[in-house]
Amino acid sequence: MVIIDCAIMNKRPGEICFIREKDIKNYSFSSHAIPITVIIKYLKNFINSKFVIIGIQPKIIDFCDMSEEVKNAGDRLINEIIKLVKE
Repeated sequence: MVIIDCAIMNKRPGEICFIREKDIKNYSFSSHAIPITVIIKYLKNFINSKFVIIGIQPKIIDFCDMSEEVKNAGDRLINEIIKLVKE
């Protein structure tokens, strides 16, 4: 299962990182009322799958429109995932 979310990683806005499950504690996924570790643990009870977490560094964390940097990163990421799936 692939989880894509904004992650506070102290990187440039729009930067994409693959985050290992064991390293989640080193990053902040602040868009959730429930910690992402709890969500993954819950899903593992129902899904026999490995988890891949992809973080995108946000420009700002607020209730506002998504920044162009993050939109562009999301578009690049989607295109790469589509390429991988088609292989």
